[in-house]
Amino acid sequence: MKRKIVFIILLIFILVITVCGIIFIFNISKKNTQWILTQYGENQMPQMMCFTIEGNKNGLVVIDGGYEDSKEQVNTILSVAEKHNNIIDAWIITHLDSDHSGVFLNIYKNHPEISIKKIYTSNIPTLEKAKEKTPLEDQWDQFEEFCSLNLDNLTYLNENDKIDDIIGLKLHVLWSYSEWVYENCINLLNNGSLVFKLYGKKENMLFCADTQDEKIAKKLIENHSEELKSDYLQVGHHGNNQFPHEFYKAVSPKIAFFSAPEYLINNVLNVSWYTAGTVKKWLEDDDVIVYLHNTAPNCITIK
Repeated sequence: MKRKIVFIILLIFILVITVCGIIFIFNISKKNTQWILTQYGENQMPQMMCFTIEGNKNGLVVIDGGYEDSKEQVNTILSVAEKHNNIIDAWIITHLDSDHSGVFLNIYKNHPEISIKKIYTSNIPTLEKAKEKTPLEDQWDQFEEFCSLNLDNLTYLNENDKIDDIIGLKLHVLWSYSEWVYENCINLLNNGSLVFKLYGKKENMLFCADTQDEKIAKKLIENHSEELKSDYLQVGHHGNNQFPHEFYKAVSPKIAFFSAPEYLINNVLNVSWYTAGTVKKWLEDDDVIVYLHNTAPNCITIK
């Protein structure tokens, strides 16, 4: 009788170990080990920003998207989402300007077949504060519309927030809107954009969204000097910013993405604050590969 009990216990133990091993192997097989990042762009359109990240096993992340009335960008995101059973695991909206948040609003309102699990955006100013510090801006409809949505899957991110798992990537926020931005900057949406870093297994990418003020570059160097070095970089404010060469040297990427058409880089309109051409030359002189909208879709693999 004792031998029979021992045998049954041993058999149960072996079954438990076997089942646990199968579950472990199954979970490991589903985990991403690489991520395909794609930048999209319309060379004839104004500056805008749109990226997707797809895991090599599963999962989809969208970053910004472009204008609400951009059929090309809306259809692009719908097409990519279809490959993932119409599921977007995370949508990161760096700030609420129309060239960044518009595609999200279009898809959220018009495409109920798309399931968005998590939405992240910058801690945002009040409308009154934003208008006060951005007097030349007169298009606030999408800002107000986004803020009026009842999004129970929305998380506002602040500096130093960390997310341990976005389809296997780690996210660390280096900058977001705060009272410091209100007290020291104009254009609170741009300068309160999310600056964040995504970490793969071996490589990483820094996103600067539309931050543009030199004071922010200095703060990033002061507060996050050890984290700025990155394999890949999304250049802030489409390249048109006051970030000094010192900042780009601190990042020292292999590849830099400008979310901008070629005419903006070449400043064919002769706009005084279009500095993207200068920033592009800095990077190229430092042996950085540069991608623009005119070569989109631009793809890299983050390992």
